[in-house]
Amino acid sequence: MPESRLIRTDQFEARPDDLFQVHLRRYLRQRWWFLLFLVGLVIFVLSQGVHPASLTFAFLLLSFPTVILGYFWLVSRTRSGRRFQTPRHFEFTPDAVTCVLADRQKATVPLKDLHHIEFYPGFMLLYVRRNQFFYIPDQAFASREQRETVIQWLESAGLPVAGKR
Repeated sequence: MPESRLIRTDQFEARPDDLFQVHLRRYLRQRWWFLLFLVGLVIFVLSQGVHPASLTFAFLLLSFPTVILGYFWLVSRTRSGRRFQTPRHFEFTPDAVTCVLADRQKATVPLKDLHHIEFYPGFMLLYVRRNQFFYIPDQAFASREQRETVIQWLESAGLPVAGKR
């Protein structure tokens, strides 16, 4: 079967909850060890006896993840998150990816210039730079075969991959 040289995703519009999920999953993937350390520290402090000082310390340690969650929730709903929510589609070729916004603005990046790829359940992130990425939900692809073809193109470009496809 001849392989098409252009794969176009369906147009999609990310919701604030999608952006929140992206921030949360990226944070957990990169800093799971720190959260585990906090939980271990809280358990250690509380195992030494329940005193007002130890309860205060434990509360402060556990408030940190809550503040992070609040920050991610707030960022996903602010004006800076609206650009993320602009309707868009992607066009892939074996050499480049093009993001086309609903207002016809385009950004084309050669695959060899991408930083890396991260896979998460339900979506992938194509990093243009270390902290700048394209969000592409799995359901934006017309078929599983199209998604797999795009992943093969990305991998053949030599991009580092994180996560399970």
